[in-house]
Amino acid sequence: MPDIKSIADGADIIVNGYAFTRKDDCVHVLNLNSPDKAVVFSLDGEVLETISSVVEKSHKMAWGQT
Repeated sequence: MPDIKSIADGADIIVNGYAFTRKDDCVHVLNLNSPDKAVVFSLDGEVLETISSVVEKSHKMAWGQT
């Protein structure tokens, strides 16, 4: 679990519970109310990565993995 306080403190802006942090050539967005959900955007707005442990766990369970 990420350190929510340090992420919020280091964010460039927080909007409606989402912390936006610009790092290098991308923007990291973390849902502070549900920190297992995040996304990374390029500066052009393209989704580079999504993170949702709930979705990952359900996919693993569906395929018989633990």
